[in-house]
Amino acid sequence: MVVAPVLSFGLPAGRVNEAVIRGWIAELALMEPEDFGDREQIGLLRADEDLKAALCASQARVAAAFAASQHRAHDDTPVPDTTPKPANQPGNQSRSKTARRLADQRAARLADSIGAQIALARRESPTKGNQLLGLANILVTEMPHTFTALATGKLNEYRAVLLVRETAYLSLEDRKTVDTELAADTGTMAVMGYQQISAEAKKIAYRLDPLAMLARNTKAVNDRHVSLRPAPDAMVRLSALLPVAEGVGVYGSLSREADTLR
Repeated sequence: MVVAPVLSFGLPAGRVNEAVIRGWIAELALMEPEDFGDREQIGLLRADEDLKAALCASQARVAAAFAASQHRAHDDTPVPDTTPKPANQPGNQSRSKTARRLADQRAARLADSIGAQIALARRESPTKGNQLLGLANILVTEMPHTFTALATGKLNEYRAVLLVRETAYLSLEDRKTVDTELAADTGTMAVMGYQQISAEAKKIAYRLDPLAMLARNTKAVNDRHVSLRPAPDAMVRLSALLPVAEGVGVYGSLSREADTLR
């Protein structure tokens, strides 16, 4: 008889569920850090950080599984017949276009529904749900080394997000190459800062596909914009996304003007 391995908290491996995680929350709320020495407190900080990363990986895996389950459930729903008919039969082309449009609308509604449910579960705005799902799908299906590093607590969530962001414009094959070169040895990124990780990912991406990098930069120029947000004490925060040269010039002019008004 094969006996399932048992985890330290008494459950068979793979049996962690919502109740178990809520039990962890309750236990952590009762922890008294003052009961531990300095060395143990530092150990707790590291363990907390590793657990936080592992939970981020769990969220990604659960979100991807939920989306896949929703798609399977809706794939079983009958859809309008879009089988091509002879063009000389009246109304066939119109019916085919209508069927395709209805199918596209249904797919869009399903995507919005999945994203909204994920956002609600994570206490985020509905518009953030699809972004979170996109990140989850990429980590789970396209960047196995990055995901494993996150799941084992060797890489925090923001470092994983940086790798996804800096490879977003690459082909799947090239993205996997960046994933392997940077995340297969998790000790490499453990000592790298955020800017260094971004720089290394960009360097590898440029080596793999320089044209894609140039196209990305061109698109970024086209995406330049200025935004205004309210701030406390009857102030506003003015932000601008600009090419480097223009941004430096604008910053210099605004800084000089602000200094004269103080």
